[in-house]
Amino acid sequence: MDSESEPVYEPCNLSGLLDRYFQYKIAMASDNPDFTPTLYDFTLNWDPQGIEDDPYSSEIILQGVMPNPTCGSVSVRFGLPEPSLVILSVFDLSGRLIYGNQGDEYSIGFHDVQLGDLSPGIYFCRMISGDFIATQQFVVIE
Repeated sequence: MDSESEPVYEPCNLSGLLDRYFQYKIAMASDNPDFTPTLYDFTLNWDPQGIEDDPYSSEIILQGVMPNPTCGSVSVRFGLPEPSLVILSVFDLSGRLIYGNQGDEYSIGFHDVQLGDLSPGIYFCRMISGDFIATQQFVVIE
């Protein structure tokens, strides 16, 4: 990994700082020695492919479930360069089919398909569209 970058104290654009992998450290301090700082929430939104800036995809892409791990209602995101028939399947760790469609027609662009609430566990999402086949793992936590 590269050397550490300068600390980030507020929301900003991380373009040029992040490549494919990143590592983060959260430093917490208190001026009062009687209190220990507690982190309740941390959010990092990262779009390595620039998808949010461009509503169209130049190739078929299975972005998968985001964020991963996730909790609550689960949705899967994918992009299509042209209208296509898409088959989505979700399997649990034992290989049991949890969600599946027979093939739905989707327009050009990016789509979010709601899978509903899933029990905590490890899942695999498979997308088939023409010759394209991709599978991604995701985790549901409580």
